[in-house]
Amino acid sequence: MRYQIIETKQAREDIKNVVTYILDTYGSKTGAINFLNEYDKSVNFIEKFPKFFKSIGRKYKDNDIRVKYFRNHCIVFLIDEKKRQIVILRVFSVKMDRDTAISKINVL
Repeated sequence: MRYQIIETKQAREDIKNVVTYILDTYGSKTGAINFLNEYDKSVNFIEKFPKFFKSIGRKYKDNDIRVKYFRNHCIVFLIDEKKRQIVILRVFSVKMDRDTAISKINVL
């Protein structure tokens, strides 16, 4: 049985910020579309194989936090087995400090 994908408000804002950055910095609609396509492929992979990604040793609401890397970004997520959901918590550049980004998770 598959999991339902839930994106937090913060994750949606993160994605919007990345797309805006690509458009504003490079003026590239193609680059923005490519980012979104790669994000979608990554989320599809997470949905199929969520436990492929090991815990990073931190928890949020009693669930292990996991990270999938794609391109030069991270998708931070957790698996809620009770609800059969994968919750995308954050999406951010690998240039950003992972612990700082994760510590700013505040909304589910």
